[in-house]
Amino acid sequence: MKKNIMLTSALLIALSTPVMSQSFDLNKSLSKAKDAVKSNTQSVDGLTSQLSATNLLSMASNTLGLSPETTEAGIGALLNAAKSNLSKDNFSMISGVLPDSDKFMSAAPKMDTSALTSMLGKSDDKAKATASLGYIDSAFKQLGIPKETIMPLTNMLTGYMEQNGYGQAAGLLKQGLSFL
Repeated sequence: MKKNIMLTSALLIALSTPVMSQSFDLNKSLSKAKDAVKSNTQSVDGLTSQLSATNLLSMASNTLGLSPETTEAGIGALLNAAKSNLSKDNFSMISGVLPDSDKFMSAAPKMDTSALTSMLGKSDDKAKATASLGYIDSAFKQLGIPKETIMPLTNMLTGYMEQNGYGQAAGLLKQGLSFL
């Protein structure tokens, strides 16, 4: 029995010295591994966002029978209209969670709603909604998207956001498009 205790003690002493000296290296290695995982996660997150935008366009264009370019411009028109009806902070939340929102918005037809807005009164929410509705109508007509497609495209966009865990942003988008 004394042999077993002495043998165990000797093993523990022998093993504890290298383990202690390697623990610093182990911590350093763990730190490097965490940094690598963090870097790779950021890369994967960026790729996931790109794939998600592609999936959104693909799903919407296939469902609605539109080209991806037309669908992209239609989504951009919806985002442009929502932007004019929301505060900067609220729209920032939407654009922050929706991949390629700037790309969508720049693909949309450019419409000058300032004349209509100034005629109806800039500060009035009803004037903004009327101008936005006129913009959506003109943009979809210019893109060759039937009016009947406005709500299904809107619902796909907000549904996409909700399914990806961005319910609050989807709610804000619905608020910005409540005139539809």
